[in-house]
Amino acid sequence: MVYQPREVFKSSTPAKKLVRALCGRTYILFSMPSTVHTAASKNQLGFTGDGIHAGGNATVGATARFNENGSLDISAYYYVKGEVEPPLRSLLGEGQVSRGNYAQWLGSEVIRLSYPGVDGQCTPVGISRENLIRRMANTFNASHPRDPDVSENMEHVLDPAIQFMMKYTVAGLPVPYFILLKAAQDIIAVAPRLMPSR
Repeated sequence: MVYQPREVFKSSTPAKKLVRALCGRTYILFSMPSTVHTAASKNQLGFTGDGIHAGGNATVGATARFNENGSLDISAYYYVKGEVEPPLRSLLGEGQVSRGNYAQWLGSEVIRLSYPGVDGQCTPVGISRENLIRRMANTFNASHPRDPDVSENMEHVLDPAIQFMMKYTVAGLPVPYFILLKAAQDIIAVAPRLMPSR
């Protein structure tokens, strides 16, 4: 009997129409097929980051709710520099959901962003779940001090994107926190279904 990997993992990507419309602008977009649950929030849904302040010109928000015990459930976050035109506003926080096996899920895009480079031009990038986990671990020395594919003096191509995302928070927590926590929660939820029955 040949084992067939089951497509039980879900991923979500922002609408292509929205991404195309935001070309040349600074933004962070992520959505999830279901919520991520955290008790680490500070019981208030505040947003911080460059350009997010009173009188700042940015569109920022999340699809989130607080529970009675103060924990937070969140399924989407968006930050866009400047105003988003009314026809596109309905696409913020929405995602196109797909299913896949574990390898496909790890390799699927989990966040899309566009950030200003040293030349002031915006660099758009989509980061897969696996690459986000690897770069966060390597950047913050959680796995080992440096990536063997990168010399000590060289920066990995995704490191500026990681540093950019870390400047933005929801409820006092950096944006990548929610994505990493969701990955862990998905594995815990799905793993029992993948185990052979005894």
